[in-house]
Amino acid sequence: MKSKQIVERELEEDIQNLEDKNAKAQQDRHNLEATLNELKMNLPAEELPYAIQRVLDEKHEAELNDLLVELFELKCRELQDEVFNVLEEKLHKQVSSRNSKTRLQIRK
Repeated sequence: MKSKQIVERELEEDIQNLEDKNAKAQQDRHNLEATLNELKMNLPAEELPYAIQRVLDEKHEAELNDLLVELFELKCRELQDEVFNVLEEKLHKQVSSRNSKTRLQIRK
């Protein structure tokens, strides 16, 4: 079972991540609109669809990379938690084993 501090930390991280994502989404929208306006002013109409597609492809690739990094970080946290739980369980077993050996020695 997770401790209260770990759960609180995870909730705080989730809240911060949501706030960061919302801010990033607003910034991305603003940047995309600015880029589209710049393209409209600088490129002939026949080149515009290809340029827009290229910009969108670059944006989607960057988003994919961000998601992959986020997934990697999530898996790292999960692995850390799992390792911590295994170590905690092992420590508990060692303590229990020592206590039972001590009891046996006392009985003799």
